[in-house]
Amino acid sequence: MGLSEEAVGSGPDYLYGSLAEDHFRVIEINSLDPIISLQLVDYADDSPPKYFALSYAWGAQPNTEQIICNGKVLNVSPHLHEGLRSIGAASPGTRLWIDAICINQTSNAEKATQVAKMHHIYRKAQGVYVWLGKEEYDSDRVMDAI
Repeated sequence: MGLSEEAVGSGPDYLYGSLAEDHFRVIEINSLDPIISLQLVDYADDSPPKYFALSYAWGAQPNTEQIICNGKVLNVSPHLHEGLRSIGAASPGTRLWIDAICINQTSNAEKATQVAKMHHIYRKAQGVYVWLGKEEYDSDRVMDAI
């Protein structure tokens, strides 16, 4: 189901405001159905909320899945979309830090600042979810072995 870009607006130009160098963003999931809807919230580096980080493989997947972020359309990869839906369903109300969403990927200046402090962002997280993908045939046996 595609969303009307005219009605909602789309792209990073509409989505991201400026971010102070001593701040970072986390997402708060508002809803999962019928479409994932989330809010980006800025926090100071020295007073973060409780949040979890999400680690996943970016890969070469095109950003074909649509979510709503701050009331605007944002395209994400199918892999990230699955991870958001799964984690959001399993842990409602969880705040997440996800680099692909929380960092404005079209701003080289913001990327440089945020990437330089990713180790702090991961360290301050309550935990890290590692999204390997949807369960496949017998993949649960491998996870049980780990």
